[in-house]
Amino acid sequence: MNKNEMNKEHMNTSIALDLKNITKTFQQGGETLSVLKGINLSIRAGESIALVGSSGSGKSTLLQIAGLLDRPTSGDVILSGNVITGLKEKKQAVMRRDHIGFVYQFHHLLPEFTALENVMMPLIIQGIKREKAEAKAQGLLTKMNLGHRLEHRPSRLSGGEQQRVAILRALVTNPRVLLADEPTGNLDVDTSAHVFSELMSLIKEHQMGALIATHDPALAKKMDRIVYLDHGILRE
Repeated sequence: MNKNEMNKEHMNTSIALDLKNITKTFQQGGETLSVLKGINLSIRAGESIALVGSSGSGKSTLLQIAGLLDRPTSGDVILSGNVITGLKEKKQAVMRRDHIGFVYQFHHLLPEFTALENVMMPLIIQGIKREKAEAKAQGLLTKMNLGHRLEHRPSRLSGGEQQRVAILRALVTNPRVLLADEPTGNLDVDTSAHVFSELMSLIKEHQMGALIATHDPALAKKMDRIVYLDHGILRE
């Protein structure tokens, strides 16, 4: 399915991402370890969902499956009404590149590139012409009050600035879905609140479905819904 077909599908459904009966098991020491047990979750366009659970509860595994970085043992991942679980790896990579954005606790910016170049990178990978990619990246960075940091490499940015650049890198392709794993967990309280507020605004503005893992109850309460993952079972 090409991007034009996906864009048409966007207009036909308000569900950005649907997880149906997702299970994940691992073999460990001759025993079967069940990490996810029949997960069902629908995320609407423009909706932010907090994913809460203790360490080792399976949050990161669930995010990786939702983002096509791992395959479930059983169940389906449905993106904008299209079942994509069974697609071959190459097609999944294209879907991931074009329709899913990732933000992690640590920014993972490329140290040899400037803030502008880091945000441009996903567009360049998509084949967008450099001039157009640069203009879009610059516009986003300016909107996030980073216009004066365009030519600065990550080492010259504060922690909050680095994470804002990472967020914009994830959003520059206008993904259908945003997945975030403790996106502000490495920031101080004030910076975390500021960056998180900007992230929530961007989710609403671009009508993305967002699943955000967090240990911070205050941040979780600011999202539209909270779901709890406990011993592989998801509940609200």
